[in-house]
Amino acid sequence: MDDHTVRLNGVDIHYRTIGDGPVLFLVSPGWGVASAYLQRAFSSLAKHLRLVFIDTRGSGLSGRPAILRAWEASIWRMISKPCECISASPKSAF
Repeated sequence: MDDHTVRLNGVDIHYRTIGDGPVLFLVSPGWGVASAYLQRAFSSLAKHLRLVFIDTRGSGLSGRPAILRAWEASIWRMISKPCECISASPKSAF
C-alpha cells in the first residue's frame, strides 16, 4: 500500500495504490466522502489488479480549494446567527 499526493489546479489530491496488474481507478463520489469505504469493499481485488483509490478534492486526505474554504466560512456564519437567536451552540464540522 502506497500513499501519494499530486497537486492539481492548486489543490493537493491524495490517492492510495495497492496491488499489481491492470489498473482500476476507484474514485470517492464527492466532497466529504473519502475513499476509505471503497478500500474496505474492493481491497480483495488487489490480488489481480493495481487499485488506485482517489480522494476527490475536499474529501479524505485531499485538500480543499480556497473558494470552498470561503464557502464553508460563509455557511458557518449563516447557520451561527439563527443558532444565537435560539441559544443553541452549533458544532463545526470544518
